Amino acid sequence: MIKIFWIGKTKNKDISSLLDYYLKISSKFQPVKVCDLPKVKKNLPKNEIKELEAETILSKFEPYAMNILLDENGEQQTSVQFAKFLQTNSSRNINFFIGGAFGFSEKIKAKADLLFSFSQFTFTHDMIRVLLCEQIYRAFTISAGKEYHY
Repeated sequence: MIKIFWIGKTKNKDISSLLDYYLKISSKFQPVKVCDLPKVKKNLPKNEIKELEAETILSKFEPYAMNILLDENGEQQTSVQFAKFLQTNSSRNINFFIGGAFGFSEKIKAKADLLFSFSQFTFTHDMIRVLLCEQIYRAFTISAGKEYHY
């Protein structure tokens, strides 16, 4: 099973509609579960917020799952490589994590199985949610031998 965890709720209704769309069409291949994690609402320094978020995220790490952080310094892959990655690891649960506004603490990066980056560009947290869900769907279609350039 694939699970996606992110900090905070998706506020933009258009983004929410896109997420619902990609999750629905992905479910034809495999269910993808999404979990909103609570945002730290305290007025604290960035590092303290990252540490508090790390505690929440680490509580969702599963020992036998592959726990992957989306991070600007992570490995980049093509869609075909990503499809092969998901297919190769299909016997394991795969958990993707999208951090808060300040990124991930070093503590959590050290405990993650992998760090993935989608681009050298910076995206909003809402947009990366859509991009991840779209790429998971695209990976499913590639692995199923379906046309994916459309």
